[in-house]
Amino acid sequence: MIGLSVWEDDVEKVRAFAHRSPGGMDFPVAFAGRTGPFVTDWVAASGALGIPHLFVVKDGILLLTTDPMLLDETAARGLLEGGAAQEAAIASVRAAAGERERLGEALKAFRAAAAARQPGKMDTALAAVAKSDTAGHYTPGLRLEAALVKADWAQAEALLPALPAGPGLAGILAAAARRVSGESPAPRSLRLALRDRLEEAADNPAALMTLARLSWMTGEKSAAVAAAKRGAEIAASGSASAAPYGKFAEALAAGTLPDETEVKNWFREALTGPAPGKAG
Repeated sequence: MIGLSVWEDDVEKVRAFAHRSPGGMDFPVAFAGRTGPFVTDWVAASGALGIPHLFVVKDGILLLTTDPMLLDETAARGLLEGGAAQEAAIASVRAAAGERERLGEALKAFRAAAAARQPGKMDTALAAVAKSDTAGHYTPGLRLEAALVKADWAQAEALLPALPAGPGLAGILAAAARRVSGESPAPRSLRLALRDRLEEAADNPAALMTLARLSWMTGEKSAAVAAAKRGAEIAASGSASAAPYGKFAEALAAGTLPDETEVKNWFREALTGPAPGKAG
C-alpha cells in the first residue's frame, strides 16, 4: 500500500501529519501536491469528493476506486485472490457505496421534513433510513427526533432508555434537549429523563452546556452550575473556544441563565472578535 498526499503544497506539513497520526503510518507516503498529475489524472478523474480515497491497482490495472471505509477484510482478500472472488469483492464494495448514497439521500430528506415539520414525509424518510442503516447508527436518534417534532412526548420518553451508548449519544441527547428547552410544552418528566441520560453521556463542553441549561430549567440549579463549570474546564484544557463556556458558567453561578442569543454572540465574538461598537 502506498499513501499519496493531495491538496497540500507544504511538504513539511505532510511529513508532520504522517508522523503524528495515531499509531503512525506503517506504509510509504508520497507527496503529490495540490495540482500535480496524480490529483488531475486520478483524484479528479475518479470523481472523488473527499479524502481519504482508495485506488486499487493490480497488475497495472485499476480495479476499483472507493472510500477505504467500504473495503472490509473479506473484500480485500477477494481482490488479492482474483477470479470470481475478485469480481464478487468489487460488486460488494460497489453495492455498499450505493447503499451509503441512498442512506445519505434519506437522511437529507428526513432533515428537510423535520425542519418543515412534515410528519408524513418524516416517517417516509425514516423508513428509508432504517432500511439502509443496517448498523443502526442513525435510526434510534432519528426516531427520537421524530417523536419530539410530533410532540409525542410519551413516545419520546419511551425511546430514551433504548438509545445505544456510543460516541454519538451525547450529540443526540443534546439535540433532543434543545428541542424541549425554552417555551416547549414538553412535560417535566421528559425533561428529567433527558437530563438523566445526558448526565451519563455528556463528555464535551457543548453537551455539558446543554446539560446545565436543562438542569437549570428543571430546578436543579446546583447541578447546572457544576455541569457548566465542568464544561468550561474541559474547554480551557482543549482546543475549543474556552471563553463562551467560562462566561456561561459564571452567569449560572451568579444566578442567571443566559438566553440562546447571548450565548451565540459569545461564540461569534470568540471566533471573529467583538462586534463593531463593543470594543474597548
